[in-house]
Amino acid sequence: VQAAAAAGDAAGVVSTTDSYVLAATNSTLLQLLQQLNSEQLSESGPLLIHLVTNVSLAPRFGGSAWPPGGVVIRRPVMFVGRSWQPTSMDLGMQVGQVVLEGVSANVTLFNVALENLAYGDEANAALADGTSILLPSQLWAFQYRRVRQQLVLWDCTLVLPAEHFIDALVYWASAFASAQQGQSYWRTQTVFMRQSLHFTQFRISNSPLPGAHVIDALAMKDRLVFNTTLTTQPVAAAALLLPFNSSIHQHVATSQAPPAVAPIYSVEELALSLYDIQKACGRVVTLLPLPLDGNRVLSWGRVPALNYSLVDDDPISGEPVPLGAPGTTHAVPHNASDAAAGAAAANSTAGSALEEYGAASVAQQLPASWPPANGPWLVQCPVQFQGTTMLDLGFVKGMFTLQDPSDPPGGSSSSKDGGPDSSRSSSSLGLRVGGRRALMQFAQMSMRGLPQGDLGRSGGNSSGGWSSTWQTAASVGGSSLVSALPAEAYSHLLWFVTRNIAVTNQLSLVNVTLLIPPQEAERLAAAARAAITAASGTNDQPVLSIIYPTAAGPLPVVYRALSVTDSPAASQQARSAAAAADAKETPGHRRLLAAGL
Repeated sequence: VQAAAAAGDAAGVVSTTDSYVLAATNSTLLQLLQQLNSEQLSESGPLLIHLVTNVSLAPRFGGSAWPPGGVVIRRPVMFVGRSWQPTSMDLGMQVGQVVLEGVSANVTLFNVALENLAYGDEANAALADGTSILLPSQLWAFQYRRVRQQLVLWDCTLVLPAEHFIDALVYWASAFASAQQGQSYWRTQTVFMRQSLHFTQFRISNSPLPGAHVIDALAMKDRLVFNTTLTTQPVAAAALLLPFNSSIHQHVATSQAPPAVAPIYSVEELALSLYDIQKACGRVVTLLPLPLDGNRVLSWGRVPALNYSLVDDDPISGEPVPLGAPGTTHAVPHNASDAAAGAAAANSTAGSALEEYGAASVAQQLPASWPPANGPWLVQCPVQFQGTTMLDLGFVKGMFTLQDPSDPPGGSSSSKDGGPDSSRSSSSLGLRVGGRRALMQFAQMSMRGLPQGDLGRSGGNSSGGWSSTWQTAASVGGSSLVSALPAEAYSHLLWFVTRNIAVTNQLSLVNVTLLIPPQEAERLAAAARAAITAASGTNDQPVLSIIYPTAAGPLPVVYRALSVTDSPAASQQARSAAAAADAKETPGHRRLLAAGL
């Protein structure tokens, strides 16, 4: 006891040994790390360092005391923050300052907030081994070859320099989850993650903190991360500017909106996201419809009264629920007599993060019901929905309507500036007839509850029923089938979206599975077989072209890929067969090529 008292404090507590430090502070941490990682000490012995104050760990703070080659870690070191709140570790927007050297070196951080995280640089790139130096979340302040797990985070916080870094992580976590659920497109897109980066776990959820997310679990070849918050809000350290390296970084103008990725878990979050998107038509926005509580189906059916108080977080960061939204405190009325007042209150959000990027031509009110009581939601700005197991549309017709570029809001069209062949048909950003960017795109998902169109207003003959046969008409490059039934009878033509059928490239589906009635599926399968038969014995690739009558005129649809099956297992088998056909293309073994409707 007397020896312990001599080596420790007045109470006989030894605060520093070769194995632990009970009270490291900002003024003592650098010296302790150097002393306790000397070559004279065992590399296999672990070291625990309890941080009792916020600390800075970067050359810009250490000055002349900072070792020229960085702080060398030769043994397992665990940094533990305070139990009642995260302890800040300011990395100073610098990289490579903590060098992990030797087979025993690794770092574990527990309850620590890592702040001022920077991009990697050329020196980091030499050790990256496939990981991205453009992601500050890779923690490039710790220098080691990224081939084995030498960095572990538990209950930490990563303060990232911009929201789009969080968006990127959310996007790829969703992609990885979709691949784990068996979605073939995402399994292809995430091959690099699994085979090169050795991801085995990657789950991100919403945080109760505004604008934040939580990495529930991340396991890959170079690090492990559990229960760690992602945010852009500083914890204790002053936020420093992200340094720009012209040799590896692409400069983004300050006036350009960064892309956004937003998970949406409910119809309220769908409506709020669409309401926010109309403030920034030039921004690339991908919405990830995700079911809650492990349910594999997300419903967008009718909701008589939306309750925005159920929205836990801003789907698009920085865009909170407007004051007075339905279901919230001081909600404004949304009946017909008060529509003008409701619209003014719902659209009066101040300080929007998106307003500077160019708004849509028509500012729509945040809806009080779904679909909106005053008509379909007008889609004026490009948006993509991506990666959900099953989206149930509840057989709702006209849920959305796409802005017609030939008739822009607030102005009249003309054959010179607004006709079907014009690329100057709307003042709204992103609306280009025949342009590459679809106004509305659905990718890597399944849909059910698809409605038929308005058969009462259709121009086709609906008396023949599904037993009617196809007719044949001449077309460019071959022949087209002409449907005896109107287009509105076919649910796969997506009548939950109203649009001008004379305008092309406004609605896009990529790797989407549609659950349709068996009679409709059989007609499509018969048409596909006819197209393949017609191409047999020739050098032509089979292409299915069908002309559907509508009240607005004929609707031609070209199917370059069509797989019609009657079960999920059969669908997977069809995809595998299609991939095999691609691998051994011969005149006797052909299939319809991949493309959308």
